[in-house]
Amino acid sequence: MLSARIRDFINDESGAYTVWSLVWFSLYVAIGGLAVDMTDGYRTQSLLQSTADASVLAAVMSLPDENDGRQQAVNFSKDNMLQNDHGTVVRSSEVVFGTWTISPASFQPGGVEPNAAMVTARRADANENPLATNFLRIIGLVEWDVNAIAIATRFYPDCLLAGNALIAGNRVDITSNNVLANICIHGENLREDPAHDYAVEIQNNGTIYEDTQISMPDEDMMIDRPTICSNQGLCEPGVVTEGNLMPAEALAIGTLIGGMLDETSEDYLQGDLYGVDGDGNTLFPPYNYIDLQNCAACVALPDADGIPTTTDFEYIQVMQPNNVYVFSCNDPMDVLVLPDPLLQPVLQDVAVISECRINGQSNSVLEGVTLASSAIGGGAKGYEKAVIKFPSNVTFGADDNCAPGGNVGLYAAATVQIAAGASIDGLRIVAGGDVQLNANETADDLNVIAGHNIYFTANADIGTGCVGNAEGPLVYRYRLVH
Repeated sequence: MLSARIRDFINDESGAYTVWSLVWFSLYVAIGGLAVDMTDGYRTQSLLQSTADASVLAAVMSLPDENDGRQQAVNFSKDNMLQNDHGTVVRSSEVVFGTWTISPASFQPGGVEPNAAMVTARRADANENPLATNFLRIIGLVEWDVNAIAIATRFYPDCLLAGNALIAGNRVDITSNNVLANICIHGENLREDPAHDYAVEIQNNGTIYEDTQISMPDEDMMIDRPTICSNQGLCEPGVVTEGNLMPAEALAIGTLIGGMLDETSEDYLQGDLYGVDGDGNTLFPPYNYIDLQNCAACVALPDADGIPTTTDFEYIQVMQPNNVYVFSCNDPMDVLVLPDPLLQPVLQDVAVISECRINGQSNSVLEGVTLASSAIGGGAKGYEKAVIKFPSNVTFGADDNCAPGGNVGLYAAATVQIAAGASIDGLRIVAGGDVQLNANETADDLNVIAGHNIYFTANADIGTGCVGNAEGPLVYRYRLVH
């Protein structure tokens, strides 16, 4: 028989709560440890994702130089997650270039001309930097792996590849009685202007065909006049949409004009200036460098009193096809006037790059021509100064039913102004300031990108003839797709 003391010990239930407390304490520690370590894991995963996002954008922006892209991605990862704290989160081997397709959405590594990159950022055994746990090590989980993947691509906006486009950094103003077809119109409304707080205005009695797309960051940024629906087709569903589209070409106008001065590049001037020899090699056009104030082929134009100026000069010789003319000037507000159409009926396959303003003449015909002016006016709104200017009844582009070649490119650091009655059959305008197109214009294959405003006055007909091909240099856009 059990002794009384042993029997009392067996029957004694005092202290049970201590045992249960130990059990529950261990459980609470485990749950609390899981919460703390999971929070740390999610925080690290979020940090890895932002690092992967920044790194992959740096990589894809370096294309086509993949080696530089890998280095840029690694550098950005080190800036975002310091090695002393996180180790190496992105290795160059984890930066992969390839091709992104939209439909179906997929990334394929490799390819002849990659348009995308994929970056994997890790805190993992594979990179010798796993994320250490704090409390879960009590139950034997000392560390774990955390990864993040990002994919980015470069692209040209569909709007720019459309047959006709009007893209403004601030607003697009279109007045009355215009016919719009095969055109993309976008205003970004970048500049704060309480008196003109809108992105797109289309006034009265126009015709908007169903293949017209109008966009802006917010639909409320389009002026809603009582007569807006007098524009046939404008109030149909899906014509006006929301979206963002920066005028990247206009913002990069200095780079574009600078690129035109590279005598060994084919990326900036109209393709009509280049030839091909019998072996298939590119024949680059010769560059002619001219000081406007000491130009033997120029004549000084008279002022209002008939006295020759020292600022305005007309080029009085034929500009030879497949040549580039580069003009230096004493002052950006000096003026170079292109040859009289009586002397040169068709200005063809020529590039004119000028430090000062460029003026055309009435009834001129331009085909396969690039004109570029790096001039900017004085003052806070120097971009409003017209630095490429054409009077009435000028023909831009070859009348070839929008066939490749024969197009004209106008590139201005400030504003481009074209007077009434122009005929446009292939014209690309990139301006850091405004673009002003006046009444009675007929246009096919018209592509306009302005850093500020686009003004299009009445009785224009755009895009009803043929669909063009947007010739001229474009600037890539970049976006995360995963």
